[in-house]
Amino acid sequence: MYIPPCVSPRMNLIRLLHLLRKGGSLIAFVCAGPQIAERALDEGRAIPPEAGFMGLVTLQDVLESVIQERIYDEEDISERNLASAVLTNWAATVLQRFAKRQKLRRVNSIEGSTNYANQLSPRSDNKGVVADESTPLLKSP
Repeated sequence: MYIPPCVSPRMNLIRLLHLLRKGGSLIAFVCAGPQIAERALDEGRAIPPEAGFMGLVTLQDVLESVIQERIYDEEDISERNLASAVLTNWAATVLQRFAKRQKLRRVNSIEGSTNYANQLSPRSDNKGVVADESTPLLKSP
């Protein structure tokens, strides 16, 4: 079974690149105490907590850091397509909510103006007489 090398987070990128190339490894474990981790792995044990496991670094990570450029592979493209689909779905949902709110505002606005127009339209009193501009405000006795 192949055991990846353990490296310090302070290791020089070029040195790490040579280590990965020489060992034929695509990954390395990053540990605060790489010697402790290496010893445990050589003995067939898990990396102990005192080794301070911090994560993994891949050959692709190292190459991207050295050349200061993102390397896209087929997984990155599928992740980008997934991210694009999620973003499109989110945007569609937001747009639908916005359209519903606008429609509701228009309906409320129309109903409000209709109520206002009804308030302004001629009204009849209890006896069926329609009041308009020529109707006196006070009725004579």
